[in-house]
Amino acid sequence: MKNIILILSILILAGCASMNQFDGEISSPELLKQYPLPPIPASIYSPNFSLNLKLLILENGTVKHATILNKTGNEEWDSLAQESILKWVYIPAHIKDRPVSMWVNQRVCVDFKDPVYINLAEILCDTLATAQRIYEALSQNESFGEQALKFSVDPSHSNNGMLGKVDIRLFPNYIQREILKLGNNEFTKPIKYGDQYIIFKKISD
Repeated sequence: MKNIILILSILILAGCASMNQFDGEISSPELLKQYPLPPIPASIYSPNFSLNLKLLILENGTVKHATILNKTGNEEWDSLAQESILKWVYIPAHIKDRPVSMWVNQRVCVDFKDPVYINLAEILCDTLATAQRIYEALSQNESFGEQALKFSVDPSHSNNGMLGKVDIRLFPNYIQREILKLGNNEFTKPIKYGDQYIIFKKISD
């Protein structure tokens, strides 16, 4: 089965007084990295397959609670899908540039596309200044693995930033475009990644 690619729309839940007082100053959560949904059985598949979700997205971008509002009738699939959704990572909602937790209603329209696997390494940085310093060091032929080990804040730093083969369709389009520009052993400039910055390297197979 082809991988599942999601087209998302978000509606902030109404009725929260703490949010209403900031009307017009809220930025909605934005999906940063998805985790594939389980294969969709023929019994529940339709050409316009979609899910209506209620999510609690925390200020660190993780999903705390996920409920499928329009149940498919297949309890096993619904349960596995909710487990997958709990692994998604978001740019959290912001109020006046401050990340906040937020309940959202989200409609997920499902599309099916072939995966695009690329062997990648990464360096994740908390600030643009740090990412730029690392980028300059890499441009002067410093070791990507050593820079990842020293400076990356992602758990992959312990493996010199190596991610292995990754389906880049799980990333937002703007990240996919930057990765697809790379030749073997080339690396991106720092890319904004939520409130952080990331540098990817394409590793030759």
